Amino acid sequence: MAHEALKSIVRNKLWLNEVHKYLNFRSTADLESFQNHILMYASKRTAFSPPVFEARMLLAAMDYNYHKDRPKLCKSNGSKQYRRL
Repeated sequence: MAHEALKSIVRNKLWLNEVHKYLNFRSTADLESFQNHILMYASKRTAFSPPVFEARMLLAAMDYNYHKDRPKLCKSNGSKQYRRL
C-alpha cells in the first residue's frame, strides 16, 4: 500500500515538472555561517540604535564576503588544518 502511494507521487506530472527545484537544493550552512558572523559584530545581548545596527550589519557583510572564498589552511605536509596549533 505504501509502495503504491509512493509510485503515485513519483509519477505525478505536477511533481515531475517541479522536481528540478528539489534536485538543485543547496544546504543552508552558508546562511548559518553568515548569521554567526553577524553575531560577532552585533550581539543579541546589546541594544544598538538603528544607525549603529545598520553599520554593524554592513561591516559584518563586508568582512564575511572578504573571507568567504579564502583557501583552507594547510599544514606543511599539505593536509588540511582544522584548528590552531
